Amino acid sequence: PKDNFNTIFQTAHQISKLSCYLPHTQISSFEDQLSIIESNYEMADESGWHPDDMLFIRMNDSEGNFIGVISVDDPKSGRQPTMETVRPLEVFSSLISQIIVIRKIQDELREHKENLQRMVDDRTKELTEEIAERIQIEIKLKKAKIEAEAAAQSKGEFLANISHEVRT
Repeated sequence: PKDNFNTIFQTAHQISKLSCYLPHTQISSFEDQLSIIESNYEMADESGWHPDDMLFIRMNDSEGNFIGVISVDDPKSGRQPTMETVRPLEVFSSLISQIIVIRKIQDELREHKENLQRMVDDRTKELTEEIAERIQIEIKLKKAKIEAEAAAQSKGEFLANISHEVRT
């Protein structure tokens, strides 16, 4: 978890702002925070890398927030880490962090696009139904107008005939 690594980065040997080295002699104080598999390896040289040593490189987003950690357990040099040996790992960590952030943004954009498309589709359906309803109303109104005009004409003819007969 994030809090475990924050504690480790605050208390372990800092190599840089993004890297910390946890020698095997200090691992016992972090046993409750890390999954550790210990070995019975004996080193001849104390400046060398012990199989139980740990190197962590912090991964941050563009705002400096913790998003993950890279753990190194078997360096090719067989030596304890230095700023020079850790720098390429930090560059790698930065690149991976950017990829993770970009991927997250792409996922959010895709989700927003899908939501917008859904909203457009729903509104299009509503408008299509509304237009169809208005067309039906317009057809009924035209029919009613024609019937009303025909009735008015019949009424006019009837009144004209009645008026003519009343006079004669």
